[in-house]
Amino acid sequence: MVGSISSIGYSRHIGAYRTSLVNSLSSTAAATFTPFVPSITPGSTLLENRNRYLSSVQSAREQFVDLAKQARELAGGENVFDRRSVDAGGSAAITGSAAKNASFATYNVAVTQVAKAQQNSGNAITSTALSGEAGFAAGTNQFTITGNGVNRILSVDVSVGDSGKTVLKKMADAINNAAVGVSAQVVDTTSGGVMKSQLTLTAQKTGTDNTFALTDTSGNLVAVSGAGNQTTAAQDAQYRVNGVAFTSHSNDVKLDGGKVNLTLKAVTVGDVAVKVGYDAKAITDEINSFVKSFNGTSDLLRKKAGLLGSLSRGMERFVSESRNALKDVGITVTPGNTLKVDADKLKSTLADNPGRVEEAMAGYGGFAYKVGQFAQGVSTLPLSSLAAPSSRYGDGGTYSLLRQQFGLYQQKANMGLYMPQVFGTGSFYDSYI
Repeated sequence: MVGSISSIGYSRHIGAYRTSLVNSLSSTAAATFTPFVPSITPGSTLLENRNRYLSSVQSAREQFVDLAKQARELAGGENVFDRRSVDAGGSAAITGSAAKNASFATYNVAVTQVAKAQQNSGNAITSTALSGEAGFAAGTNQFTITGNGVNRILSVDVSVGDSGKTVLKKMADAINNAAVGVSAQVVDTTSGGVMKSQLTLTAQKTGTDNTFALTDTSGNLVAVSGAGNQTTAAQDAQYRVNGVAFTSHSNDVKLDGGKVNLTLKAVTVGDVAVKVGYDAKAITDEINSFVKSFNGTSDLLRKKAGLLGSLSRGMERFVSESRNALKDVGITVTPGNTLKVDADKLKSTLADNPGRVEEAMAGYGGFAYKVGQFAQGVSTLPLSSLAAPSSRYGDGGTYSLLRQQFGLYQQKANMGLYMPQVFGTGSFYDSYI
C-alpha cells in the first residue's frame, strides 16, 4: 500500500508537491510521477523550489513588461506612426512642425516679405557723464508712450547726481513696467576707451498693428535720449501657399486647420516644397528600442529554455510569420531568433515607402502589433500562474488545449480569446513550482 497522502493535485497536472510525497510512494508508483518532476532538486524543500522558479519567472516577466511597452510605442492606440515631421527640403527660409495625425501633404510656399517688429535706437550717451552734462533736465520728467492701442504717461525722477546711464536705465524700467507691448534695454559700447550707453526699444510682436511711439510731456527725456528714433519699421509677412497670396502680422503660418505650423525666416527664391509626412527619425528610434528589447527577451528565453521553452517557441513563430515583411523594411533575423536593423535600408524605405514600414510593424497583424499583444498577456499575469508544466504533457491534455487556443488567437488576432485561458493554468511554462 502507498503511504497516506493528503493531496497530490489532480490527474498528471501536478503544479507543486513535496519531495516527501514521492518518497512515500512505492517504487512502482513513484516511477509514474518521476518523469514529470525533472526540475525539482533532490532534498530541497517546496519553498526553495518555488522561490527558485518564481525568481526565473519574475525576470522573464519584467523583460516582457519592457517589450510590451516598446511595442506600444510602435503599434499602440497612439503610436510613433501618428507623429509628423515638416521637411522644407533643406531651405533655411522656412521651418515648421506638425501635430499628431496631421494630413500628409506637400505645400508650395513662397515668401516675398517676412514680418518685422518695430525697433527704436536712441543716442549714444557717455555712460559716466552726469545727467546735466548729458543734457537731461533735473526733476520729474514725463513722457507718453503709445503701444497696443494704449497711451500711458510715464514719470521718471532725474537727480543731478545721476549718470547718463542711470537716467537711461530709469527710462527702460518705466517702459518695461508699463506693459504696452514694448521691451526696453540699455546697451553699452566702448570706443576709444570711452563707454557709452544707448536706449533701445523693440515691439514685442511683429507686424504693422504693433507699432509704438514716444513723446515728451514735460521735461526732455525722449528728445535727449533719442528714444523716439525709429531704426526698423514694423512690417507684415507676405507669402503664397500653393499660389494663393496671404498677408500676416506674424511669421507664424497655420495650415491644415492649425495642425501644421510654419515659421517664415527669410525671403525665398521661388517656391519651396514643404512636405508633411511621417517622423522618420522618431520611427527609427522607436524601432531600434523595440529591437533591443525583443533581442533581450529572446536571449533570456534561450538561456532559460528548460523553463521557458513554450514562450520561446511562441516568439519564434512570430518571427517566422513576419520574416519576409521585416526583411523588406530592413530588419533581418539572425541566429538565436534575434533581430538586426539595416540602418541604410530602413532609412531608404522610410523615405520612399513609409507606409510599408507602418504596415510591417503596426498594421493589424504586424510584427510589433502581435508581439505587443503577446508580451502584454505575459506581463500582466501573476507569477504563480506562469510556472506550471505544458509541453511535458505530450500531445494530449493541456498541450493539446494550448495549441487549440493558440490557433484561435492566430485566426482572430485577439489575445482576449487566448491569454486568459492559457495562462490561467500557466501552460506556457515547462516546469513546476
